[in-house]
Amino acid sequence: MKYIALLFTSFFISAMTSAQAADTAAADAVDGYPRRVSDEYSLRFQTRAFEDTYSRFTGTEASLECEMMVELSPAARDQSFGAICELYREGAATPIGVMLCDDTLLGKFTIRIGGFVVAEDDLIAFTEANCPAGG
Repeated sequence: MKYIALLFTSFFISAMTSAQAADTAAADAVDGYPRRVSDEYSLRFQTRAFEDTYSRFTGTEASLECEMMVELSPAARDQSFGAICELYREGAATPIGVMLCDDTLLGKFTIRIGGFVVAEDDLIAFTEANCPAGG
């Protein structure tokens, strides 16, 4: 069963520093993973998947413009993606910056609203902590 966790800035506490997250990510990397997603097809496909999941849980339409996306695992059935995006909500005047992730096998979907740094290492650490592949 899928669930959604909204992490607001005032309630979010990171257990590791960016340097620790980078060390952990490097140690766990398998054949180039985690990796930054750069091909247009994968970016569009996963962005649409994020939009569908968001809409399913909130009951409102939204669109995302993602400036950075990472993939944690190469496994076809158990992929985990994280992204930093602008969220355009139905009826909202301005977009909001979000960091989000989803584990495609278990269906973990987590959104952090504001209060984050736009950095690949931070995005990888967020995705590993909230949407680990297989976990």
